[in-house]
Amino acid sequence: MFFPPLDSTLVVDVPSNARAGGVSLLFRARTGSASALEQLKQDGVKVQAWTNAPVDGDHTEGEWGAYNFEEAPAAAPVNVNVGNKFVEPFPLPPPTEDNIVDEPYTLFLTLKLKALPRYQTEADFLVTYRLLYPSGEVKWLGYHGRDLRCVLKKTDPWLAPPASANPGSPSRLFSSVSMKEPWGCWAIGPRSVKYYPKGVTTDGDATFLVFVPKRAPSTVALHQPIILHGANLKLDSSGAVTCSTSIPTRVYTAIASEPELSSAIPDLGLHWLGAKEGYAFITSAAPEQPVSIHAVPLSINTVAVERPITVDLDLASHGLLAEHPRFVVYNPLTDAVLESDNWGSRQLHLSLGSSGGSCVVSPVYALSTNKLLPVGKATWGIAYLTPHTLATEPEEEEGEEEEEDAEPEAEPAAPEPEAGPTDLDYDSEIEFLNREIKPPPPRRRLVSAVYNPRRTVEYLIPLLWRTMGYLVRALIIRLFTMIGLPAAPLLAHRRPMQSHVRIHQG
Repeated sequence: MFFPPLDSTLVVDVPSNARAGGVSLLFRARTGSASALEQLKQDGVKVQAWTNAPVDGDHTEGEWGAYNFEEAPAAAPVNVNVGNKFVEPFPLPPPTEDNIVDEPYTLFLTLKLKALPRYQTEADFLVTYRLLYPSGEVKWLGYHGRDLRCVLKKTDPWLAPPASANPGSPSRLFSSVSMKEPWGCWAIGPRSVKYYPKGVTTDGDATFLVFVPKRAPSTVALHQPIILHGANLKLDSSGAVTCSTSIPTRVYTAIASEPELSSAIPDLGLHWLGAKEGYAFITSAAPEQPVSIHAVPLSINTVAVERPITVDLDLASHGLLAEHPRFVVYNPLTDAVLESDNWGSRQLHLSLGSSGGSCVVSPVYALSTNKLLPVGKATWGIAYLTPHTLATEPEEEEGEEEEEDAEPEAEPAAPEPEAGPTDLDYDSEIEFLNREIKPPPPRRRLVSAVYNPRRTVEYLIPLLWRTMGYLVRALIIRLFTMIGLPAAPLLAHRRPMQSHVRIHQG
């Protein structure tokens, strides 16, 4: 079963800008079972597409050619020797679970097409499928006049025409996403880099919106990412994009956005790590830890569509975690630790897919111990996975503490500065970790007893009167009981008598 199928017409929008590099088409041959796929390989049969498509870098205009379907190759592990140990790059999961694609028993073919010339607004070509046997025999799977017809139309595949601006409004509807294929969006704003799948509203204003195609079982055309640069950019669930009217909003191919990103990212409170293998690497700014690393696709590599790409990052060369020989890599999506580096290497080895991804790199702090460790046992460490900033103890305060220790004969009655903390007020370790988070607690007030004769007499006289009243009533009730008279009427009027006594005494 082939997709797209024969005897059908496929209309593909292509950008007018030739710098976009055209579009890549994804073809699939689904065998249906592992046994059928294995039989094709044993027989040496090649599944091919026969087409006159304008493939980039191959054939002349309008020439027919055969292209082989292949299995999706597994990512070849690149073993790195670190401390006499071989470390394999760990796979960075896609930014959301809906980016995970599983198409078993399927052969794939990706054709990257040339961009349409400036004078041409439309073009078409034909595709048919066939089987090529080792003997040279060809089995055609289509019929004349029932091929797959592909029509290329020069139009923006990503955005609808911009809407007109309202001069009196601080924001306006800029455009709406018209992409037919599955897609996602990376929103980059002040101290924030976040991925949003199609149909999800962005939470907050962004400076950059990077629209990235997403590979899915129904994906046919794979376009290059685009980027919007402006102010107060927002994307709602319907795909509408609003922006601020104070500054212009620009749209361009994401691969050409590296200069814009590198200059604007620091102003957003983020760190620009650079572009590598078609990905923009953006991290949280120092001294915040742990370090959040985001891989935002700027271009779609046809190889990355079929298998992940390995990227090596040297964190220490960028001033990240340079003082920490150990770190762990945490994935917020799956809530799992992806990798633990225990060999002192600052190299981060990632395996990335076409949609990019995010991870958290946290340094490992060794826990102090007073006991001697057995031979071969390592010291336990701890890694914080939530954002935090370590405070440093000022040297001046250490000098003040030494001076106080050197002068124990100081008079205890001398008043201390009200802002100066003491060891009795809070723990020194808590102060060290949270100095920039909360101020020192206020000084405790001592409670002292005060003797006032007048207030004492005013309190004792009513107390004596109430006590005498209770004793008299108890004697009367006891006397009534001894002579056989009922005491119930006296008990019934007990509470009114009490209130009367209080009022009278007052």
